[in-house]
Amino acid sequence: MKAALCAIASKYVHFALAPRCLRAGVQQYAPGRHQVLVFDHTVNAPVEQLAHRLAGAAPQFVGLGVYIWNRRQTEHLVRLLRRVLPGCVIALGGPEVSFCPAETLAALPEADYVLCGEGERALPLLLNALEDGAPLDGVPGLCRRQGTALLQNPAEAVPFPLPDPWAAPGALDELAGRMAYVETSRGCPFDCAFCLSGRRDPVRLTPVPQSLDLLLRVGAGGGTVKLVDRTFNCDPRRAEAIWRGLGQAARQGRLPAGVCFHFEIGADLLDAGGLEALAQAPAGLFRLEAGVQSFYPPALEAVSRRTDMDKLCRSVRAVLAPGNLRLHLDLIAGLPGEGLEQFSASFNSAFALRPHELQLGFLKLLYGSRLRRQADALGILYDPEPPYEVLSTPDLSYADLQLLQQAAQALERLYNSGGFPRTLEEGIRCSGGGAFAFFAAFGARMAGQEGALSEDSLTALLLEHCAALPGADPLRLRTLMAADLLARGAAHLPPALHAPAPWLRGLLHRASALACCAGLDWAGALEHGALRAAPLPGGTGLLAADARRADPVTGRLPVRRLYRTDGARIKWEQDGLSPADWLRAAVVCDTI
Repeated sequence: MKAALCAIASKYVHFALAPRCLRAGVQQYAPGRHQVLVFDHTVNAPVEQLAHRLAGAAPQFVGLGVYIWNRRQTEHLVRLLRRVLPGCVIALGGPEVSFCPAETLAALPEADYVLCGEGERALPLLLNALEDGAPLDGVPGLCRRQGTALLQNPAEAVPFPLPDPWAAPGALDELAGRMAYVETSRGCPFDCAFCLSGRRDPVRLTPVPQSLDLLLRVGAGGGTVKLVDRTFNCDPRRAEAIWRGLGQAARQGRLPAGVCFHFEIGADLLDAGGLEALAQAPAGLFRLEAGVQSFYPPALEAVSRRTDMDKLCRSVRAVLAPGNLRLHLDLIAGLPGEGLEQFSASFNSAFALRPHELQLGFLKLLYGSRLRRQADALGILYDPEPPYEVLSTPDLSYADLQLLQQAAQALERLYNSGGFPRTLEEGIRCSGGGAFAFFAAFGARMAGQEGALSEDSLTALLLEHCAALPGADPLRLRTLMAADLLARGAAHLPPALHAPAPWLRGLLHRASALACCAGLDWAGALEHGALRAAPLPGGTGLLAADARRADPVTGRLPVRRLYRTDGARIKWEQDGLSPADWLRAAVVCDTI
Protein backbone atom coordinates (compact mmCIF):
# COMPACT_ATOMS: atom_id res chain seq x y z
CA MET A 1 0.00 0.00 0.00
CA LYS A 2 0.95 3.63 -0.43
CA ALA A 3 0.74 5.16 3.03
CA ALA A 4 1.14 8.81 4.11
CA LEU A 5 1.99 9.66 7.71
CA CYS A 6 1.81 13.06 9.39
CA ALA A 7 1.74 14.68 12.83
CA ILE A 8 1.11 18.43 12.74
CA ALA A 9 3.85 20.06 14.84
CA SER A 10 3.32 23.03 17.16
CA LYS A 11 6.28 24.89 15.58
CA TYR A 12 8.48 24.41 12.55
CA VAL A 13 11.51 23.74 14.75
CA HIS A 14 9.66 20.85 16.49
CA PHE A 15 10.48 18.03 14.11
CA ALA A 16 7.80 15.30 14.20
CA LEU A 17 9.39 12.07 15.46
CA ALA A 18 6.33 9.78 15.55
CA PRO A 19 5.82 9.45 11.75
CA ARG A 20 9.49 8.52 11.39
CA CYS A 21 9.18 5.89 14.12
CA LEU A 22 6.15 4.43 12.35
CA ARG A 23 7.95 4.46 9.00
CA ALA A 24 10.85 2.59 10.61
CA GLY A 25 8.37 0.10 12.07
CA VAL A 26 6.88 -0.59 8.66
CA GLN A 27 10.35 -1.05 7.19
CA GLN A 28 11.29 -3.51 9.97
CA TYR A 29 8.08 -5.53 10.32
CA ALA A 30 6.85 -5.44 6.69
CA PRO A 31 10.05 -5.00 4.66
CA GLY A 32 9.48 -4.13 1.01
CA ARG A 33 5.69 -4.38 1.19
CA HIS A 34 4.55 -0.76 1.55
CA GLN A 35 5.59 2.69 0.38
CA VAL A 36 5.60 5.12 3.30
CA LEU A 37 5.66 8.90 2.78
CA VAL A 38 6.12 11.39 5.63
CA PHE A 39 4.54 14.85 5.45
CA ASP A 40 5.62 17.70 7.76
CA HIS A 41 3.27 20.52 8.70
CA THR A 42 2.74 22.98 11.56
CA VAL A 43 -0.30 24.41 13.31
CA ASN A 44 0.66 27.86 11.99
CA ALA A 45 0.08 26.87 8.35
CA PRO A 46 -3.40 26.37 6.87
CA VAL A 47 -4.66 22.80 7.09
CA GLU A 48 -5.90 23.16 3.52
CA GLN A 49 -2.27 23.24 2.33
CA LEU A 50 -1.59 19.86 3.90
CA ALA A 51 -4.82 18.43 2.50
CA HIS A 52 -3.75 19.62 -0.97
CA ARG A 53 -0.31 17.99 -0.63
CA LEU A 54 -1.80 14.72 0.60
CA ALA A 55 -4.37 14.68 -2.17
CA GLY A 56 -1.59 15.22 -4.70
CA ALA A 57 0.27 12.17 -3.38
CA ALA A 58 -2.90 10.05 -3.74
CA PRO A 59 -2.17 7.62 -0.86
CA GLN A 60 -4.37 4.64 -0.12
CA PHE A 61 -3.85 5.09 3.62
CA VAL A 62 -3.32 8.20 5.78
CA GLY A 63 -2.12 7.98 9.39
CA LEU A 64 -2.33 11.08 11.60
CA GLY A 65 -0.83 11.67 15.05
CA VAL A 66 -3.15 13.56 17.39
CA TYR A 67 -1.87 15.70 20.29
CA ILE A 68 -3.28 18.46 22.50
CA TRP A 69 -1.77 21.16 20.28
CA ASN A 70 -3.14 19.82 16.98
CA ARG A 71 -6.38 18.01 17.80
CA ARG A 72 -8.75 20.55 16.25
CA GLN A 73 -6.59 21.04 13.15
CA THR A 74 -6.33 17.28 12.70
CA GLU A 75 -10.10 16.83 12.97
CA HIS A 76 -10.54 19.51 10.30
CA LEU A 77 -7.96 17.74 8.13
CA VAL A 78 -9.76 14.40 8.47
CA ARG A 79 -13.02 15.96 7.25
CA LEU A 80 -11.23 17.54 4.28
CA LEU A 81 -9.46 14.29 3.38
CA ARG A 82 -12.68 12.33 3.42
CA ARG A 83 -13.93 14.67 0.68
CA VAL A 84 -10.78 14.95 -1.47
CA LEU A 85 -9.66 11.31 -0.96
CA PRO A 86 -12.99 9.50 -0.58
CA GLY A 87 -11.54 6.00 -0.99
CA CYS A 88 -8.60 6.49 1.35
CA VAL A 89 -8.34 4.68 4.71
CA ILE A 90 -7.82 7.19 7.56
CA ALA A 91 -6.37 6.08 10.90
CA LEU A 92 -5.58 8.15 13.97
CA GLY A 93 -3.06 7.56 16.75
CA GLY A 94 -1.32 9.41 19.54
CA PRO A 95 -2.15 10.31 23.15
CA GLU A 96 -5.18 12.46 22.32
CA VAL A 97 -7.07 9.49 20.90
CA SER A 98 -5.40 6.44 22.44
CA PHE A 99 -7.27 6.91 25.74
CA CYS A 100 -10.66 7.76 24.22
CA PRO A 101 -10.91 5.79 20.94
CA ALA A 102 -14.65 5.13 21.11
CA GLU A 103 -15.38 8.80 21.84
CA THR A 104 -13.10 9.83 18.98
CA LEU A 105 -14.71 7.59 16.37
CA ALA A 106 -18.19 8.61 17.51
CA ALA A 107 -17.33 12.32 17.17
CA LEU A 108 -15.39 11.87 13.91
CA PRO A 109 -17.25 9.46 11.60
CA GLU A 110 -14.91 10.39 8.73
CA ALA A 111 -12.07 8.44 10.43
CA ASP A 112 -11.90 4.68 9.94
CA TYR A 113 -9.64 3.49 12.75
CA VAL A 114 -7.86 4.51 15.94
CA LEU A 115 -4.57 2.79 16.80
CA CYS A 116 -4.10 2.89 20.58
CA GLY A 117 -0.69 2.64 22.19
CA GLU A 118 2.61 1.95 20.46
CA GLY A 119 2.33 1.75 16.69
CA GLU A 120 5.64 0.57 15.23
CA ARG A 121 4.39 -3.02 15.02
CA ALA A 122 0.65 -2.36 14.89
CA LEU A 123 0.77 -0.12 11.80
CA PRO A 124 2.54 -2.61 9.49
CA LEU A 125 0.17 -5.35 10.66
CA LEU A 126 -2.78 -3.07 9.83
CA LEU A 127 -1.37 -2.24 6.39
CA ASN A 128 -0.74 -5.93 5.70
CA ALA A 129 -4.28 -6.87 6.71
CA LEU A 130 -5.85 -4.09 4.63
CA GLU A 131 -3.82 -5.02 1.57
CA ASP A 132 -4.54 -8.74 1.98
CA GLY A 133 -8.19 -8.31 2.92
CA ALA A 134 -7.44 -10.26 6.10
CA PRO A 135 -9.23 -10.04 9.49
CA LEU A 136 -8.16 -7.18 11.74
CA ASP A 137 -8.32 -9.10 15.01
CA GLY A 138 -4.55 -9.48 15.17
CA VAL A 139 -3.71 -5.75 14.96
CA PRO A 140 -2.63 -4.64 18.48
CA GLY A 141 -4.54 -1.66 19.90
CA LEU A 142 -6.86 -1.26 16.90
CA CYS A 143 -10.26 0.28 17.57
CA ARG A 144 -12.82 -0.04 14.76
CA ARG A 145 -16.50 -0.01 13.99
CA GLN A 146 -18.48 -3.18 13.35
CA GLY A 147 -22.01 -2.25 12.53
CA THR A 148 -23.22 -0.16 15.44
CA ALA A 149 -20.63 -1.62 17.81
CA LEU A 150 -17.02 -0.61 18.47
CA LEU A 151 -14.39 -3.30 18.78
CA GLN A 152 -10.98 -2.75 20.35
CA ASN A 153 -8.04 -5.12 20.32
CA PRO A 154 -5.69 -5.19 23.31
CA ALA A 155 -2.56 -3.08 22.85
CA GLU A 156 0.93 -4.58 22.94
CA ALA A 157 4.33 -3.10 23.70
CA VAL A 158 6.86 -2.99 20.87
CA PRO A 159 9.85 -5.27 21.52
CA PHE A 160 13.19 -3.59 22.23
CA PRO A 161 15.38 -2.49 20.58
CA LEU A 162 12.96 -0.13 18.86
CA PRO A 163 13.03 0.34 15.08
CA ASP A 164 15.53 3.12 14.37
CA PRO A 165 13.80 6.16 12.80
CA TRP A 166 17.17 7.67 11.88
CA ALA A 167 18.53 4.66 10.00
CA ALA A 168 16.59 5.29 6.79
CA PRO A 169 18.61 6.87 3.96
CA GLY A 170 18.24 10.65 4.06
CA ALA A 171 16.44 10.64 7.43
CA LEU A 172 18.89 13.09 8.99
CA ASP A 173 18.68 15.34 5.94
CA GLU A 174 14.97 15.80 6.64
CA LEU A 175 15.84 17.78 9.78
CA ALA A 176 16.70 20.88 7.75
CA GLY A 177 18.00 22.72 10.81
CA ARG A 178 15.17 21.69 13.16
CA MET A 179 15.45 20.10 16.59
CA ALA A 180 16.17 16.36 16.42
CA TYR A 181 14.15 14.11 18.72
CA VAL A 182 15.60 10.81 19.94
CA GLU A 183 14.12 8.04 22.08
CA THR A 184 16.29 5.59 24.03
CA SER A 185 13.70 4.36 26.56
CA ARG A 186 9.98 4.05 27.12
CA GLY A 187 7.96 4.15 30.29
CA CYS A 188 8.53 5.83 33.62
CA PRO A 189 9.04 4.33 37.08
CA PHE A 190 6.68 6.88 38.64
CA ASP A 191 2.90 7.18 38.61
CA CYS A 192 2.16 10.92 38.79
CA ALA A 193 -1.57 11.52 38.59
CA PHE A 194 -1.26 14.36 36.03
CA CYS A 195 0.94 12.44 33.57
CA LEU A 196 0.48 9.69 30.96
CA SER A 197 3.99 8.28 31.09
CA GLY A 198 3.93 6.52 34.43
CA ARG A 199 1.10 4.06 33.93
CA ARG A 200 2.91 1.29 35.77
CA ASP A 201 4.20 -0.20 32.51
CA PRO A 202 7.72 -1.54 32.91
CA VAL A 203 10.50 0.83 31.90
CA ARG A 204 12.32 -0.44 28.81
CA LEU A 205 15.84 0.83 28.17
CA THR A 206 18.02 0.69 25.10
CA PRO A 207 21.48 -0.53 26.21
CA VAL A 208 24.26 2.03 26.59
CA PRO A 209 26.28 1.10 23.45
CA GLN A 210 23.27 1.32 21.12
CA SER A 211 22.06 4.52 22.81
CA LEU A 212 25.45 6.18 22.41
CA ASP A 213 25.70 5.09 18.79
CA LEU A 214 22.26 6.60 18.07
CA LEU A 215 23.01 9.86 19.87
CA LEU A 216 26.38 10.28 18.17
CA ARG A 217 24.86 9.65 14.73
CA VAL A 218 22.10 12.19 15.24
CA GLY A 219 24.36 14.64 17.10
CA ALA A 220 26.81 14.64 14.19
CA GLY A 221 24.34 16.90 12.40
CA GLY A 222 24.77 19.62 15.00
CA GLY A 223 22.02 21.70 16.60
CA THR A 224 19.86 20.48 19.48
CA VAL A 225 19.14 16.81 20.10
CA LYS A 226 16.24 16.39 22.51
CA LEU A 227 15.65 13.05 24.18
CA VAL A 228 11.97 12.32 24.70
CA ASP A 229 12.75 9.74 27.39
CA ARG A 230 10.82 10.34 30.61
CA THR A 231 13.15 10.52 33.61
CA PHE A 232 16.27 9.75 31.59
CA ASN A 233 18.28 9.02 34.76
CA CYS A 234 15.83 6.55 36.29
CA ASP A 235 18.78 4.14 35.94
CA PRO A 236 21.58 6.37 37.32
CA ARG A 237 24.42 4.10 36.16
CA ARG A 238 23.14 4.01 32.59
CA ALA A 239 22.66 7.79 32.51
CA GLU A 240 26.15 8.36 33.86
CA ALA A 241 27.68 6.08 31.22
CA ILE A 242 25.88 7.88 28.39
CA TRP A 243 26.82 11.33 29.72
CA ARG A 244 30.45 10.28 30.04
CA GLY A 245 30.42 8.78 26.54
CA LEU A 246 29.00 11.94 24.98
CA GLY A 247 31.42 14.14 26.92
CA GLN A 248 34.39 12.07 25.77
CA ALA A 249 33.18 12.15 22.14
CA ALA A 250 32.87 15.94 22.28
CA ARG A 251 36.37 16.35 23.74
CA GLN A 252 37.78 14.08 21.04
CA GLY A 253 36.17 16.19 18.32
CA ARG A 254 33.69 13.50 17.26
CA LEU A 255 30.80 15.91 17.74
CA PRO A 256 30.49 19.28 16.00
CA ALA A 257 30.75 22.55 17.90
CA GLY A 258 27.37 23.83 19.00
CA VAL A 259 25.60 20.48 19.38
CA CYS A 260 23.51 20.29 22.56
CA PHE A 261 21.77 17.25 24.09
CA HIS A 262 18.61 17.90 26.10
CA PHE A 263 17.62 15.44 28.85
CA GLU A 264 14.56 15.34 31.11
CA ILE A 265 15.73 14.09 34.49
CA GLY A 266 14.73 13.52 38.09
CA ALA A 267 17.06 15.90 39.93
CA ASP A 268 16.69 13.99 43.20
CA LEU A 269 17.91 10.82 41.45
CA LEU A 270 21.32 12.32 40.64
CA ASP A 271 24.16 10.69 42.55
CA ALA A 272 27.86 11.48 42.87
CA GLY A 273 28.79 9.66 39.66
CA GLY A 274 26.13 11.38 37.60
CA LEU A 275 27.00 14.80 38.99
CA GLU A 276 30.68 14.21 38.23
CA ALA A 277 29.89 13.14 34.64
CA LEU A 278 27.79 16.28 34.14
CA ALA A 279 30.43 18.54 35.70
CA GLN A 280 33.12 17.20 33.36
CA ALA A 281 31.08 17.75 30.18
CA PRO A 282 32.27 20.46 27.79
CA ALA A 283 30.45 23.76 28.22
CA GLY A 284 27.15 23.89 26.35
CA LEU A 285 27.01 20.16 25.52
CA PHE A 286 24.11 19.34 27.87
CA ARG A 287 20.83 20.93 28.80
CA LEU A 288 18.77 19.45 31.64
CA GLU A 289 15.07 19.77 32.40
CA ALA A 290 13.90 18.76 35.85
CA GLY A 291 10.28 18.68 36.96
CA VAL A 292 9.86 20.08 40.47
CA GLN A 293 6.09 20.67 40.15
CA SER A 294 5.75 21.93 43.75
CA PHE A 295 7.56 22.33 47.05
CA TYR A 296 4.31 21.83 48.99
CA PRO A 297 4.25 18.25 50.37
CA PRO A 298 0.43 17.82 50.50
CA ALA A 299 0.15 18.77 46.80
CA LEU A 300 2.89 16.33 45.83
CA GLU A 301 1.26 13.60 47.89
CA ALA A 302 -2.12 14.27 46.25
CA VAL A 303 -0.67 13.51 42.80
CA SER A 304 1.55 10.59 43.95
CA ARG A 305 4.71 12.58 43.26
CA ARG A 306 7.59 11.15 45.25
CA THR A 307 10.50 13.57 45.55
CA ASP A 308 13.30 14.01 48.06
CA MET A 309 13.18 17.82 48.04
CA ASP A 310 16.32 18.31 50.13
CA LYS A 311 18.31 16.12 47.76
CA LEU A 312 16.73 17.84 44.76
CA CYS A 313 17.91 21.24 45.97
CA ARG A 314 21.42 19.96 46.69
CA SER A 315 21.59 18.35 43.26
CA VAL A 316 20.36 21.47 41.47
CA ARG A 317 23.01 23.59 43.18
CA ALA A 318 25.68 21.01 42.33
CA VAL A 319 24.58 20.89 38.68
CA LEU A 320 24.68 24.67 38.38
CA ALA A 321 27.98 25.20 40.23
CA PRO A 322 30.40 24.38 37.35
CA GLY A 323 28.54 26.72 34.98
CA ASN A 324 28.91 24.32 32.04
CA LEU A 325 25.29 23.38 31.34
CA ARG A 326 21.85 24.92 31.18
CA LEU A 327 19.12 23.89 33.65
CA HIS A 328 15.36 24.28 33.27
CA LEU A 329 12.97 23.69 36.21
CA ASP A 330 9.20 23.18 35.99
CA LEU A 331 6.42 24.14 38.38
CA ILE A 332 2.72 23.25 37.94
CA ALA A 333 0.00 25.59 39.22
CA GLY A 334 -3.36 24.06 40.06
CA LEU A 335 -2.32 20.87 41.84
CA PRO A 336 -4.86 19.61 44.40
CA GLY A 337 -4.44 21.21 47.81
CA GLU A 338 -2.09 24.01 46.74
CA GLY A 339 -3.53 27.52 47.06
CA LEU A 340 -2.06 30.86 46.07
CA GLU A 341 -0.07 31.26 49.28
CA GLN A 342 1.46 27.79 49.02
CA PHE A 343 2.22 28.18 45.32
CA SER A 344 3.89 31.52 45.97
CA ALA A 345 6.17 29.80 48.49
CA SER A 346 6.88 26.99 45.98
CA PHE A 347 7.77 29.56 43.35
CA ASN A 348 10.12 31.44 45.68
CA SER A 349 11.84 28.19 46.66
CA ALA A 350 12.37 27.22 43.02
CA PHE A 351 13.49 30.70 42.01
CA ALA A 352 16.00 30.80 44.87
CA LEU A 353 17.86 27.97 43.13
CA ARG A 354 18.43 30.33 40.16
CA PRO A 355 17.93 27.89 37.30
CA HIS A 356 18.51 29.31 33.85
CA GLU A 357 14.80 28.91 33.16
CA LEU A 358 11.83 28.42 35.46
CA GLN A 359 8.60 27.42 33.80
CA LEU A 360 5.37 28.34 35.54
CA GLY A 361 3.05 25.83 33.89
CA PHE A 362 -0.60 25.06 34.53
CA LEU A 363 -2.26 21.76 35.30
CA LYS A 364 -3.74 20.07 32.23
CA LEU A 365 -6.36 17.36 32.69
CA LEU A 366 -5.18 15.02 29.95
CA TYR A 367 -7.10 12.07 28.55
CA GLY A 368 -5.79 8.95 30.25
CA SER A 369 -4.50 10.74 33.36
CA ARG A 370 -5.73 9.79 36.82
CA LEU A 371 -6.48 13.44 37.67
CA ARG A 372 -8.90 13.74 34.75
CA ARG A 373 -10.84 10.76 36.07
CA GLN A 374 -10.80 12.26 39.57
CA ALA A 375 -11.54 15.85 38.54
CA ASP A 376 -15.19 15.90 39.60
CA ALA A 377 -14.49 14.25 42.95
CA LEU A 378 -11.65 16.73 43.61
CA GLY A 379 -13.70 19.75 42.55
CA ILE A 380 -11.34 20.67 39.69
CA LEU A 381 -12.89 22.59 36.80
CA TYR A 382 -11.04 22.59 33.49
CA ASP A 383 -11.48 23.83 29.95
CA PRO A 384 -13.18 21.11 27.87
CA GLU A 385 -11.14 22.19 24.84
CA PRO A 386 -7.48 21.16 24.34
CA PRO A 387 -5.14 21.57 26.16
CA TYR A 388 -7.74 21.03 28.98
CA GLU A 389 -6.16 23.59 31.29
CA VAL A 390 -7.39 24.02 34.85
CA LEU A 391 -9.93 26.82 35.42
CA SER A 392 -10.32 26.57 39.16
CA THR A 393 -9.83 24.25 42.11
CA PRO A 394 -11.16 24.35 45.70
CA ASP A 395 -7.85 26.05 46.56
CA LEU A 396 -7.32 28.34 43.55
CA SER A 397 -10.06 30.53 42.14
CA TYR A 398 -10.31 31.52 38.50
CA ALA A 399 -9.07 35.00 39.50
CA ASP A 400 -6.08 33.43 41.28
CA LEU A 401 -5.18 31.52 38.13
CA GLN A 402 -5.42 34.68 36.03
CA LEU A 403 -2.96 36.34 38.41
CA LEU A 404 -0.66 33.35 37.98
CA GLN A 405 -1.00 33.59 34.20
CA GLN A 406 0.14 37.21 34.39
CA ALA A 407 3.09 36.26 36.58
CA ALA A 408 4.00 33.53 34.08
CA GLN A 409 4.03 36.06 31.24
CA ALA A 410 6.32 38.36 33.20
CA LEU A 411 8.59 35.46 34.13
CA GLU A 412 8.88 34.43 30.48
CA ARG A 413 9.65 37.91 29.16
CA LEU A 414 12.01 39.04 31.92
CA TYR A 415 13.73 35.95 33.32
CA ASN A 416 13.49 32.98 30.97
CA SER A 417 14.51 35.18 28.06
CA GLY A 418 17.76 35.85 29.92
CA GLY A 419 17.29 39.53 29.17
CA PHE A 420 17.46 41.27 32.55
CA PRO A 421 19.33 39.24 35.20
CA ARG A 422 21.04 42.20 36.94
CA THR A 423 17.95 44.38 36.80
CA LEU A 424 15.74 41.62 38.19
CA GLU A 425 18.06 40.92 41.11
CA GLU A 426 17.95 44.60 42.02
CA GLY A 427 14.21 44.90 41.49
CA ILE A 428 13.39 41.82 43.58
CA ARG A 429 15.72 43.05 46.33
CA CYS A 430 14.06 46.48 46.41
CA SER A 431 10.53 45.07 46.26
CA GLY A 432 11.06 43.23 49.54
CA GLY A 433 8.18 40.85 48.85
CA GLY A 434 10.05 38.02 47.19
CA ALA A 435 10.36 36.88 43.60
CA PHE A 436 6.75 35.76 43.11
CA ALA A 437 5.35 39.07 44.35
CA PHE A 438 7.65 40.95 41.97
CA PHE A 439 6.64 38.94 38.88
CA ALA A 440 2.96 39.03 39.83
CA ALA A 441 3.04 42.82 40.22
CA PHE A 442 4.92 43.37 36.99
CA GLY A 443 2.70 40.86 35.19
CA ALA A 444 -0.33 42.91 36.21
CA ARG A 445 1.35 46.01 34.74
CA MET A 446 2.07 44.17 31.51
CA ALA A 447 -1.55 43.03 31.31
CA GLY A 448 -2.68 46.65 31.68
CA GLN A 449 -0.83 47.73 28.54
CA GLU A 450 -2.59 47.95 25.20
CA GLY A 451 -1.33 45.51 22.61
CA ALA A 452 1.85 43.46 22.61
CA LEU A 453 4.88 44.99 24.31
CA SER A 454 7.92 45.51 22.10
CA GLU A 455 11.36 45.00 23.65
CA ASP A 456 11.87 48.78 23.90
CA SER A 457 8.46 49.23 25.55
CA LEU A 458 9.15 46.36 27.93
CA THR A 459 12.49 47.90 28.91
CA ALA A 460 10.87 51.27 29.59
CA LEU A 461 8.09 49.70 31.64
CA LEU A 462 10.52 47.64 33.70
CA LEU A 463 12.71 50.66 34.42
CA GLU A 464 9.67 52.67 35.48
CA HIS A 465 8.38 49.82 37.66
CA CYS A 466 11.70 49.20 39.42
CA ALA A 467 12.50 52.90 39.89
CA ALA A 468 9.28 53.30 41.89
CA LEU A 469 10.19 50.53 44.35
CA PRO A 470 11.23 51.46 47.90
CA GLY A 471 14.95 52.18 48.17
CA ALA A 472 15.55 51.97 44.42
CA ASP A 473 18.46 53.99 43.01
CA PRO A 474 17.46 55.13 39.49
CA LEU A 475 21.10 55.70 38.46
CA ARG A 476 22.10 52.19 39.54
CA LEU A 477 19.06 50.69 37.83
CA ARG A 478 19.96 52.39 34.55
CA THR A 479 23.51 51.08 34.83
CA LEU A 480 22.35 47.52 35.50
CA MET A 481 19.79 47.62 32.73
CA ALA A 482 22.32 48.98 30.23
CA ALA A 483 24.72 46.20 31.23
CA ASP A 484 21.95 43.62 30.74
CA LEU A 485 21.25 44.89 27.25
CA LEU A 486 24.91 44.96 26.25
CA ALA A 487 25.27 41.40 27.55
CA ARG A 488 22.57 40.41 25.07
CA GLY A 489 24.69 41.89 22.28
CA ALA A 490 22.61 45.03 21.80
CA ALA A 491 24.46 47.53 19.62
CA HIS A 492 22.25 50.43 20.72
CA LEU A 493 20.32 51.21 23.88
CA PRO A 494 16.56 51.78 23.67
CA PRO A 495 15.13 55.29 24.13
CA ALA A 496 14.41 54.72 27.83
CA LEU A 497 18.15 54.37 28.48
CA HIS A 498 19.52 56.66 25.81
CA ALA A 499 22.07 59.15 27.10
CA PRO A 500 23.84 61.39 24.56
CA ALA A 501 27.60 60.89 24.85
CA PRO A 502 29.52 62.73 22.11
CA TRP A 503 32.78 61.64 23.73
CA LEU A 504 32.08 57.93 23.36
CA ARG A 505 33.03 57.56 19.69
CA GLY A 506 36.32 59.37 20.20
CA LEU A 507 37.18 57.28 23.23
CA LEU A 508 36.42 53.94 21.57
CA HIS A 509 38.56 54.76 18.57
CA ARG A 510 41.55 55.60 20.73
CA ALA A 511 42.23 51.94 21.46
CA SER A 512 45.81 52.64 22.50
CA ALA A 513 44.57 54.91 25.28
CA LEU A 514 42.49 52.06 26.61
CA ALA A 515 45.31 49.54 26.74
CA CYS A 516 45.22 49.63 30.53
CA CYS A 517 41.84 47.92 30.55
CA ALA A 518 42.75 44.27 30.99
CA GLY A 519 40.17 41.75 29.95
CA LEU A 520 38.95 43.48 26.80
CA ASP A 521 40.67 43.35 23.43
CA TRP A 522 39.46 46.82 22.46
CA ALA A 523 41.37 47.07 19.21
CA GLY A 524 40.37 43.57 18.11
CA ALA A 525 36.73 44.14 19.02
CA LEU A 526 36.69 47.40 17.07
CA GLU A 527 38.36 45.80 14.08
CA HIS A 528 35.81 42.98 13.94
CA GLY A 529 32.81 45.17 14.69
CA ALA A 530 32.28 43.22 17.91
CA LEU A 531 32.53 46.04 20.45
CA ARG A 532 29.27 46.86 22.22
CA ALA A 533 29.48 49.99 24.36
CA ALA A 534 27.27 52.45 26.19
CA PRO A 535 27.96 55.41 28.48
CA LEU A 536 27.54 54.99 32.21
CA PRO A 537 24.66 57.13 33.47
CA GLY A 538 26.08 60.51 34.42
CA GLY A 539 28.86 60.37 31.82
CA THR A 540 31.48 59.14 34.29
CA GLY A 541 32.65 56.23 32.15
CA LEU A 542 31.39 53.49 29.92
CA LEU A 543 30.17 49.92 29.75
CA ALA A 544 31.64 47.66 27.11
CA ALA A 545 31.34 44.06 25.90
CA ASP A 546 33.02 41.98 23.21
CA ALA A 547 30.50 40.11 21.06
CA ARG A 548 33.14 37.47 20.27
CA ARG A 549 33.16 36.24 23.89
CA ALA A 550 29.65 34.88 24.35
CA ASP A 551 29.18 32.37 27.15
CA PRO A 552 28.66 28.93 25.52
CA VAL A 553 25.86 28.10 27.98
CA THR A 554 23.88 31.33 28.28
CA GLY A 555 24.96 33.13 25.13
CA ARG A 556 25.52 36.27 27.18
CA LEU A 557 28.53 38.57 26.86
CA PRO A 558 30.70 39.57 29.83
CA VAL A 559 30.30 43.29 30.49
CA ARG A 560 33.08 45.51 31.82
CA ARG A 561 32.76 48.92 33.39
CA LEU A 562 35.41 51.65 32.95
CA TYR A 563 35.28 54.65 35.28
CA ARG A 564 37.39 57.00 37.36
CA THR A 565 37.39 56.56 41.10
CA ASP A 566 36.93 60.31 41.66
CA GLY A 567 33.74 60.24 39.59
CA ALA A 568 35.06 62.75 37.05
CA ARG A 569 32.96 62.98 33.91
CA ILE A 570 34.44 62.24 30.50
CA LYS A 571 34.19 65.62 28.77
CA TRP A 572 37.35 66.27 26.77
CA GLU A 573 35.39 67.12 23.65
CA GLN A 574 34.09 70.17 25.53
CA ASP A 575 37.20 71.28 27.43
CA GLY A 576 40.09 69.81 25.45
CA LEU A 577 40.95 67.08 27.95
CA SER A 578 42.60 64.16 26.14
CA PRO A 579 41.72 60.49 26.79
CA ALA A 580 45.22 59.97 28.14
CA ASP A 581 44.76 62.81 30.64
CA TRP A 582 41.45 61.37 31.76
CA LEU A 583 42.97 57.91 32.13
CA ARG A 584 45.92 59.15 34.23
CA ALA A 585 43.61 59.25 37.22
CA ALA A 586 42.91 56.01 39.09
CA VAL A 587 40.80 54.30 36.43
CA VAL A 588 38.96 51.09 37.31
CA CYS A 589 37.94 48.44 34.81
CA ASP A 590 35.80 45.77 36.46
CA THR A 591 33.09 43.27 35.61
CA ILE A 592 29.56 44.28 36.44
